[in-house]
Amino acid sequence: MWGGRNCKFVAGKVQWGHAFLSLNRELLKAYAECENSSEIIAVQNSWLSQQNQVTKALPDLEDLNEDEGSTSDSDDNLPPLERMSII
Repeated sequence: MWGGRNCKFVAGKVQWGHAFLSLNRELLKAYAECENSSEIIAVQNSWLSQQNQVTKALPDLEDLNEDEGSTSDSDDNLPPLERMSII
């Protein structure tokens, strides 16, 4: 069962386990409801399609930097985030 003792036990082994469960709650529930591998693939493809639509809706990071007049580093002296590409 999703969110059961085993899931929480395993997630508790790493510092970010609780955050992982929280961020992925809906996807994990959908996977838990699958009865076979075909349903798992269908859930996966649906989720990936939704993520692709969200990515297309986001502005380009380079455009944001140009709009803000920023060069390569931010005011907090941290390096800029690398853009992640979704395969």
